[in-house]
Amino acid sequence: MYHSSDFRKRLATLERMANQNTFDEITQDFKYWDDAADDLRETKEGSLLPLWEFTYLKEKKKMVLALAWNPACPDLFVVAFGSYQFAKQGPGVLCCFSLKNPSFPEFTFNTSAGVTAIDVHPKRPHLIAAGLYDGSSGWALSADGYGAGGAGGSRGNQCRI
Repeated sequence: MYHSSDFRKRLATLERMANQNTFDEITQDFKYWDDAADDLRETKEGSLLPLWEFTYLKEKKKMVLALAWNPACPDLFVVAFGSYQFAKQGPGVLCCFSLKNPSFPEFTFNTSAGVTAIDVHPKRPHLIAAGLYDGSSGWALSADGYGAGGAGGSRGNQCRI
């Protein structure tokens, strides 16, 4: 029962509802906050209001090397974790975060090398391209939304987008 996909979907919905209640004020600031002081500034550059901190505790020693927003889902973005210590390379991770659930990534994909570049296809948002430190590239999610792995990818991390 605990491993059924229907049960996991219901748990994910409950988690999103709890997070929506927890982060509602921040979400409202993100969508509607307007600093009246911006009109009075000479430079008209605006101001910055920090709202969320997205972390993945399993990879807290890795650095964020790239970030890409999903064009079809404005709440979803992909973060690439790797290392700038080029003499000490290890595996990398792609994390898909959602503004609807900022407490934990929606999906994670382990790679055999650090991820140095990523992008989401503009017309097929289930396709994510990734460049890895070892020179391999590519990451494909199938059209039905299940992770298919890719160069350096792990086939064990399948997800539904």
